Amino acid sequence: MRRIIALVLAVVFVGATFTASIYARGPGASSSTTLAMAPLQPTFGDILIEETVDPTDEALVDWAMDRYREAGLSLPTIRLSFHSDSAPCEGAMGGHRLEDGISRVYICVVEFGATRQLKVKRTLLHEFAHAWDNHYLDDATRSAFMDLAGLDGWSFDTPYDERGSEHAAETITWGLLDRPLLFGEFGETTPWELQHAGYLTLTGAEPPHGYVWTLFAAAHDIYARTPAQLKMIERAWDQSEEAVRRSESIEVRFHRTYEPCGGEVTSSKLVDGRLYVQACPGSSDDIHHQLLEELTG
Repeated sequence: MRRIIALVLAVVFVGATFTASIYARGPGASSSTTLAMAPLQPTFGDILIEETVDPTDEALVDWAMDRYREAGLSLPTIRLSFHSDSAPCEGAMGGHRLEDGISRVYICVVEFGATRQLKVKRTLLHEFAHAWDNHYLDDATRSAFMDLAGLDGWSFDTPYDERGSEHAAETITWGLLDRPLLFGEFGETTPWELQHAGYLTLTGAEPPHGYVWTLFAAAHDIYARTPAQLKMIERAWDQSEEAVRRSESIEVRFHRTYEPCGGEVTSSKLVDGRLYVQACPGSSDDIHHQLLEELTG
């Protein structure tokens, strides 16, 4: 079985170091609302931020913790540091190791602006997943995940791209990140099928996000949840007539609830020449028909 894991790229950024701070995230700090997809209310240890390189770093940590809270996944106490070079991460964008039983996370995303923020978000989710694995995942679940993915080893005694721990961290990242990720073909299944089944195996719950992605034209972004949804929007686009389309640039996002669509199957708005379409639960025929209407007005 072919095994492919998303590549971690090393990049370089020179920045200032800001004052370290402590984020207290105990059980009392987590949301009091029970999440439909979360079997248990998550708990959080303290996040000790020892170094930062950008003023937005602390807010990005909050964002990452909110993604774990949304998914119902607990996090242990973590010592965290951001770095302006990749050496602490051994050339990668992030790293995790245990020190006296405490998770130590290094973030070495060294870039400017919005691109850096996106890479930091992704890397935080990935490295926090290693912390979650080390403190909460049991051997039976690890074994079930490796059987599903066709892997033989979990950690450092296995080549990096064949480690169950790395595939699991990528799977958790896929399920929590609120935008699509690109994954290579994996065995005889589609990327979405593998990631979805893997996330269920690891957590016992549906992923709060877990988008698949396609780019069938350079001006379009499709945030779908299944390959069937991707085909649905492509078919609607092909059937719409260019002369009556509301825009040649679209973003379509599929949802699990009706709220984003105001109780309807779909909704849309045109902003600065780009058409934003929300698609909510419904039959395939209803969604396809409504997508056609949204595209052509």
